[in-house]
Amino acid sequence: MNRLLLVCAAGLLIAGCDSANTPTSIPGSGQTQTTNTNYDCGSGGKVAVTYLNNDPNAVAIVETGDNQKIMMVNVVAASGAKYVGGIWEWWTKNESGTLSNLQTQQTMECQETK
Repeated sequence: MNRLLLVCAAGLLIAGCDSANTPTSIPGSGQTQTTNTNYDCGSGGKVAVTYLNNDPNAVAIVETGDNQKIMMVNVVAASGAKYVGGIWEWWTKNESGTLSNLQTQQTMECQETK
């Protein structure tokens, strides 16, 4: 629980942003590692994700096809990497991901594009 609170606070204390208002760094013990990954979600469109990692914090900014950006924090997962933000969940494993609306129970299955 303390880690979740720390990561949530990190979202409020983001040290920098690029021109599109996407964070470029988060608090942690070193330099923030940033990875941009694109996913094809079939009829659900495309999803672009920016991953920010700076131990012990991890954040994913998920941009949906309608240009909505959702900041999500990493939470414990049995397998893969799981992020949550508001009513949204982004769960990845290997080269696939699932974007879920926890309120409506709708999901989109996505595959990483190279």
